[in-house]
Amino acid sequence: MTFEEVKKEFFKYVGSLFAMVREEKEAYESYKLLNISADTLEKWRQELFLNLWEQLKVNGASGLFNRMYNLSENKHNRENLLILKEALHKVN
Repeated sequence: MTFEEVKKEFFKYVGSLFAMVREEKEAYESYKLLNISADTLEKWRQELFLNLWEQLKVNGASGLFNRMYNLSENKHNRENLLILKEALHKVN
């Protein structure tokens, strides 16, 4: 798999490497072989977080809020916390 294909799989599994290895071991093996840096992984998580935020603004699905929270639970920054606060008010 290419770098972009692995990124697509990462997004498909909403940033969960556990889900990726459980559901699609080949994608996880490709992820490991590419030696994705921690910095790149954090950029992907942030991009995914913002994509989920855009989706939540449209439909208010609580599942999207939960995914956003899970992506940010290990690294809280002020901007993401403010987005989560606003997202909480938009959840149906």
